[in-house]
Amino acid sequence: LMFHDIIVYFAQAQHTFLNIYAFMEYVEVTQPHITYPAFLPHTVNETWMGCFTTDLKVCHDLFHACVPIWLIHGKSQILPAMNVKSPVVFTYPDHIVRKHYYDSLPSSKPFPLL
Repeated sequence: LMFHDIIVYFAQAQHTFLNIYAFMEYVEVTQPHITYPAFLPHTVNETWMGCFTTDLKVCHDLFHACVPIWLIHGKSQILPAMNVKSPVVFTYPDHIVRKHYYDSLPSSKPFPLL
């Protein structure tokens, strides 16, 4: 086996294990909060990355699933019944050169053969 093949097999195994872990977390943590939203406290799992959304229904559902959420909306669109921990002002990093962060020539072999 080439080094590249070993890296690919390892990445595939890691992907499979992370999928299994995510499914177990869903069944043990998230699904009970979705099934019985009124009976369980809404404690956000701070080890999860969370998500960004602009949809209020998705925000509501993820809140009941105890997923960290960043709702992207204008101030006028936030409902009075919503809990807002802290509003954020967007800033744009003008000093970053974007061409350093992506490959303009895609290749099927991400690693050189050794």
